[in-house]
Amino acid sequence: MHRVKTRNRPTLPTAPAMPTPPLVVSEPEAARLVGLGIRTMQQLRADGAGPPFVKLTSRRIGYSMAGLQDWIASRSARSTSDITMRQIGGAA
Repeated sequence: MHRVKTRNRPTLPTAPAMPTPPLVVSEPEAARLVGLGIRTMQQLRADGAGPPFVKLTSRRIGYSMAGLQDWIASRSARSTSDITMRQIGGAA
């Protein structure tokens, strides 16, 4: 029987699997992500001015990543006049 020689071909390195981002993050993590303090997040939530939250249990609040991203996008402005118009109820 005749033996066929095969080449040892180098294998390409595979990229590590990207971790799936969480759907919901804790209140401290949400505060860290948006650059605010936990107490500020709590005050914004009480006033209804913060990002939408999820009541996970009777004692645990979370924030969806999509909700945080939408909230940040809704607060984005290109100039200070954009913010002034938004504060007095004008079109932004």
